[in-house]
Amino acid sequence: MTDLSYECSFDTVLVMDNWISPNTYKCKIYFDIETDNGDEQNIAFERIKVLMEGVFQNSLFINMHNPLLQVLAKKTEQRIITLPTEPIDVIMAGIMFYKLSAIVEERISIQQIKLSSSQADNIWVHFDLDFADSMGKMESEYHTVAKLEPWWFKSDPVTSDWFEVTKKDTKMHIQKASWEKDLQWPTEKADTKKQKSKWKPTIIDGGKTQH
Repeated sequence: MTDLSYECSFDTVLVMDNWISPNTYKCKIYFDIETDNGDEQNIAFERIKVLMEGVFQNSLFINMHNPLLQVLAKKTEQRIITLPTEPIDVIMAGIMFYKLSAIVEERISIQQIKLSSSQADNIWVHFDLDFADSMGKMESEYHTVAKLEPWWFKSDPVTSDWFEVTKKDTKMHIQKASWEKDLQWPTEKADTKKQKSKWKPTIIDGGKTQH
């Protein structure tokens, strides 16, 4: 059992069917350190904090199959985070477990996530690798058909895949973003200096998701 944990809370807006409501999450993340490199340890942990306290804070969470997404993605300035199903707590915990595991890139191992929300009477969901195995791979039929990796399995800071369904076809809006310079691994910083004239970062901001 790990001896390290991190607690945070964040406010969101949930869309479930045609119901839109504010929600407050409390989260406990249990993890182990997998690298002796102090700089990489700090970067991995800062990535977790940026995602949980920055990106998720005040974002709108919605099932990517929800018809309201087609309207909200075009009209709202709020950051939209898309999910493979309705944003119930067990799905939220699973998405966080996968995304955090991806962004730390093996410098930290995420052992367990405990999540509760005001909308779910503050009951705690415990999500770990055994739970993940029992649930199977979390992805939508859109990702399967398009043969795309969902954002929650990617190591970059993207948090949205949007599929615009029309009468003729399905248009994919895939968010692109990369970490700020101080959140890249030391070896990546060294490579960046060598190729500075060619490297053009895309920085994730605090506003609307870019499609």
